[in-house]
Amino acid sequence: MQRPKTALGCAALALVCIETAVEAAHFDRLVEQLAAEDDAEAAAALDALEALPGVAATEALVDAMAASGGARQHRLIEALGRRGDAAAIPALKALARSGDVADDVRWACLDALARLGVPPPNVLARQVTFDHTERHRYAQAGITAADALAAVGRAAEAEAVYATLADLHTPRPLVCAAIEGLGKLGSPKLLSVALGFLDDPHVRETAIKTLAAAPNPQIEEKLVRAYRVVNAPKQTGILRVLALREAPGLSDVLAEAREADSAEVRLVAAELSGHVPAAEDMLAAARGGSVWIRTRAIEAYIERASTMLDEGCAEDARGMLEAAAVGDFPVEQRKRAIEALGRVASPASWALLVDLLDQREVTETARQACLAVCAAIKDPEEAKARLVTLLDTAPAHSETALAAGKALGERGADLRRMAADRGYVTSWRVAGPIARGDAQEPPEPACLDAATPVVHRGEAYGWRTLRTEGLPAWLEASAPEGSVIYALAEVMVDKEQGATLLVGRRGACRVWLNGHP
Repeated sequence: MQRPKTALGCAALALVCIETAVEAAHFDRLVEQLAAEDDAEAAAALDALEALPGVAATEALVDAMAASGGARQHRLIEALGRRGDAAAIPALKALARSGDVADDVRWACLDALARLGVPPPNVLARQVTFDHTERHRYAQAGITAADALAAVGRAAEAEAVYATLADLHTPRPLVCAAIEGLGKLGSPKLLSVALGFLDDPHVRETAIKTLAAAPNPQIEEKLVRAYRVVNAPKQTGILRVLALREAPGLSDVLAEAREADSAEVRLVAAELSGHVPAAEDMLAAARGGSVWIRTRAIEAYIERASTMLDEGCAEDARGMLEAAAVGDFPVEQRKRAIEALGRVASPASWALLVDLLDQREVTETARQACLAVCAAIKDPEEAKARLVTLLDTAPAHSETALAAGKALGERGADLRRMAADRGYVTSWRVAGPIARGDAQEPPEPACLDAATPVVHRGEAYGWRTLRTEGLPAWLEASAPEGSVIYALAEVMVDKEQGATLLVGRRGACRVWLNGHP
């Protein structure tokens, strides 16, 4: 330092020296407080030192990190990562590589080094024993390091890290991040990396979006060349990229694609050309296309069939809808197809719809379609015959049986006779309602028979006959609150056999069989 030539200069130098001495003393106190037993005091010193610029503060934090352990050491490691001072890199690397350090400390060092632009492979090799969480954390540190390198203009190093991360061992969300990073750099490696994942359902959309936004105009020519040597899923991805980029010559590529061997490629090419894909291509893509196209293809297929139905092409639509109704497709799409078959209401679909009643996930939809077919049949006898088939095919007490019975009744069928023919009890003896008293309960049914009235509190209640309604047969007999009602059915059989009684009630109910509860 030069000697001041004036009194004013000497005064200024004195002030600088005093201020420097004060700052040095304050710095020393902060360093001492880092080792304080009180966590709050140590944390306050850490915050203050982290905010100070310069290597001295970094070195103080490094020394404290080496002398600390547990949560305090973790906080110091994180602070060194946030500071962004490369002077901390050697100490963090050494700690991460130490053989006796705990795993959580090692991972904290990797995270801090990543913020300083040091990718994990430069510190520790990826282990084959890593579990999913560890693989994700290792790759995430790599993305963080590449982002940090890109932010300070070290594009070539960032590009190398991004490209290394885009492999089959990296968790898919981080492969997406690596591809996006290459895109932001305008990297020439983007094309080869992104092409490798155009058939990966978890990365495909990111790859397409990033390729579509890439500023390199030569990428379009390379994509066209790649189109002719890759598999069908990648071909459809390339077609979408070219369409998003509005590439010159797109129409020629789409015309070629519409003649491709793959139904999936033909379908996408037709859509991008503004044409309606062929129905057989939709169905083939729905059955054997890539994961991401199957649902869309079957939805388009059913929509096309519905449009044909609206246009009066019922028979053509029926064939398409039957294929969708029984195929290995998502349940919601199958239901849509079955509902549309109900609109077709063709007797030719009857056997297929009846078979679908056994599939629980579509039973209700198939039942409604069957009823729609019956309702559309003009010949009343044919309609009744199909309803009887539906009734006898469905479980005895199912919603399907009830709906079929109701429809038969609306067409004039003798439901009571049909119920009797099918083994239902169609005639009951009923007594009551009988008001219950506080002191004495009505008699137990075991004491009763249909030949004598029910006597309660000196009053006799005779039996009356009630006939069932509907098919399956049901009896409506209800008692006011505070009362009871008896319903008695006598069934004569010559051998033991099973019986089913379904009771719908709002209050208490008890059942006896042969006098026994």
